[in-house]
Amino acid sequence: MSFILRSAYCSRRSLQALKIIFITSFFWFLFDIALMTVYLDCSGEECKVLRYANKDNKNPESLLARNKDNNGDQVFEGEVQNPESVLDDAEKWEGNDEFRVENSGDKEHDDGHQLEEPAKEDINHIDIEQSVTENSETVKDSKLSTVVIEDVFIGDLGTPWTGDFEADDRPGARGAGVDMKGAEDEALKKELWKLNEFNVHASNLMPLNRTLRDVRHANCLQRRYTRNLPDTSVVIVFHNEALSTLLRTVTSVINRSPSQLLKEVILVDDASDRQHLKVQLDEAIKDFKIPVTVLHQPKRMGLIRARLAGAAVATAKVITFLDSHCEATRGWLEPLMAEIAANRKVVAVPVIDTISDDNFSYQGNSATAFAGGFNWKLEYRWYDMPRYEKVRLNGDSSLPFATPTMAGGLFAVERDYFYESGSYDEGMDIWGAENLEMSFRIWQCGGRLHIVPCSHVGHVFRKNSPYTFPGGTGNILSKNSRRLAEVWLDEYKYFWYEVSPHAMQVEYGDIQSRIDFRVKLQCKPFRWYLTNIWPESQMNVDLDMIGALRSNSDNNKCVDTMGRGDGGNLGMFPCHGQGGTQFFVMTNGHEIRTDEFCFDGTFNPVIRYSCHGRQGNQEFQYDKRNMTVRHVPSGKCMDASLSNHGQLTLADCNGSMSQQWNINPALVIYLSFNENLSSRSYCKPNPFIYFLTLVKL
Repeated sequence: MSFILRSAYCSRRSLQALKIIFITSFFWFLFDIALMTVYLDCSGEECKVLRYANKDNKNPESLLARNKDNNGDQVFEGEVQNPESVLDDAEKWEGNDEFRVENSGDKEHDDGHQLEEPAKEDINHIDIEQSVTENSETVKDSKLSTVVIEDVFIGDLGTPWTGDFEADDRPGARGAGVDMKGAEDEALKKELWKLNEFNVHASNLMPLNRTLRDVRHANCLQRRYTRNLPDTSVVIVFHNEALSTLLRTVTSVINRSPSQLLKEVILVDDASDRQHLKVQLDEAIKDFKIPVTVLHQPKRMGLIRARLAGAAVATAKVITFLDSHCEATRGWLEPLMAEIAANRKVVAVPVIDTISDDNFSYQGNSATAFAGGFNWKLEYRWYDMPRYEKVRLNGDSSLPFATPTMAGGLFAVERDYFYESGSYDEGMDIWGAENLEMSFRIWQCGGRLHIVPCSHVGHVFRKNSPYTFPGGTGNILSKNSRRLAEVWLDEYKYFWYEVSPHAMQVEYGDIQSRIDFRVKLQCKPFRWYLTNIWPESQMNVDLDMIGALRSNSDNNKCVDTMGRGDGGNLGMFPCHGQGGTQFFVMTNGHEIRTDEFCFDGTFNPVIRYSCHGRQGNQEFQYDKRNMTVRHVPSGKCMDASLSNHGQLTLADCNGSMSQQWNINPALVIYLSFNENLSSRSYCKPNPFIYFLTLVKL
């Protein structure tokens, strides 16, 4: 009973503590169960309660469309003669301490250098000569043996388009998509798609300096920035990237960045095995007007370690990380640098517009109401910005705002602060979860994450990855996520283990250095993060029941999402005990949740629909004695009758076995927990005691 007394002693509320002692003692002797126990050895003086679930399991997705149509503001067509142009460097920087980004007419251009005479003919494009073998069945593992890229004619790199903006009739002009004109184009599209999981042929047809419309909010055009902004090194990691896409990324960065702010571009070749990314790339970058360096890595490092290699040689005050299939837009860099100049502990993130993987159309607009978040599986997702930020912005969607997490592919950070704040977890492999790890770490350790709406960068979002992960994709992601959970989630890591029990079988390596780092920086608990940074998080709920909903009529059948999305019917499926599609929580607000979705009885059968928090058709109550789940508005009970053809329906309550459900009651975790990490050593798991009780306070 010593651990019970300890929990009561730590509690602020003596009556609650007495209730804990009495009811826990009763259930302890009533049920002969073995509870996994962990003792957290802390010197803090308060205990806090998190509603959680018992572990009864036997066996221990795509980015939302970021920029939706927002009824206008996506282009400034008709207002600007040449939206592609920007002020000349001399006009921007000479004399005054600040300058204004505004539309400037068709004789000024992107890179800030002296105007040059337009080329007599358009040579700034990619030509591909292909040699097609007779045996088309030799295509394996995303490598084309039937198409050999022998020659890529680059032309004059880093030269902006100086012709008439509206008269530009080159493929992809003004961000338009590239049409496939006939069977030959379609065949090349299909063959080259296997290289990178996007339409490489469309990219090859476009000029490297294609024009884009200005998609910024009108307020951004009036922003003034001090001339004393920090300069930046742009670091771009690539592995077997399409050459035209990579060079277009670099070209857009150079053409659309003031030369005073862009010190260098560092390309990190993560052991590519395609020949056009060796000597041919090395020769091509010599033509850029800004220093461009390629670091060829002898063996595969993965995104995380490759970025660290690039950061190690960066010389500017700020490091800006970009992916290798992006397009920087006009005015993208200044707002990022201004945000960091105002607060060196801000990690600045541009608005990430979509470049179509099918035809390379640029799909951007000025709507920026989305912020980064994560779901129960620790997968990155886009959600509405936190409510407290909506209040602060007061309707001005051009202002920077706090985001709970970032996508991780595109961001700028002061170089010194990048290392002070822990850079990357070098124990993570390849790619995955590093963005959430950095997001939690930045917030919990005193920094900030801001999305900067006046900065837009396009990104090719593809549906599938063309790359293989040594050790398997699932194991890599589980390892990285587990390192994240063990270091930064505190007691909430057990919630994640309920959702993803398979992760407990994956080794995650030594995390002691990361734990020591957290203690050194006196970082705040994850509970603080959920309370102050993202109170709308799906993980920030009061739990009543948790786990699988098992039918009493067929003890081997559980409610399952069936992998269906928003509005999809719920169904019955053999219980697998692996969380995921069969993991649900019942909240104190009478919701049955599966991440951001709730059971909804608007229609019959029952569907899962986005949670709205207003009960109504999403209000369900569990009767523990009768074991029924009643839909409150209709008064009907959830039914798993075989006549429902595997669907979950609502029927008149009749007490039948098909309306009885076994649901795990939520466990309560008592943790000796102090929000001030500076006054204690980091809480380390100890297999001695972990006080769990079946009581709901």
